[in-house]
Amino acid sequence: MDIASEKKEIIQWINSLDNPVVIKQIKWIKKKDTGLFDFENEWEQGVSIAEARKRTNDFIKSLPWNQHHSLLQTPIPVRPFAIALLNDSPMLPAAKTTSRPGPVSAR
Repeated sequence: MDIASEKKEIIQWINSLDNPVVIKQIKWIKKKDTGLFDFENEWEQGVSIAEARKRTNDFIKSLPWNQHHSLLQTPIPVRPFAIALLNDSPMLPAAKTTSRPGPVSAR
């Protein structure tokens, strides 16, 4: 399809629209700056790796680590089901936590 026929098809489709949400989206596209991407300008405004690392470290250091420090040292109770999952055991949690004798041998 050439551009002229594609434009005509889009115009016909827009004329048939009744949905206000779609019309609002089309207006947004129309208002949007459709200028070309200027790589040189974006490159100049970019952040170096060293600056990104510095900003990341500053952000991490600014987090309130001391407020949650006591929570990190509190032991967390582990349920038997979690133990079974951690051990990659195919047994059910109830079977893992009960004390059952081993297999019965034939006498």
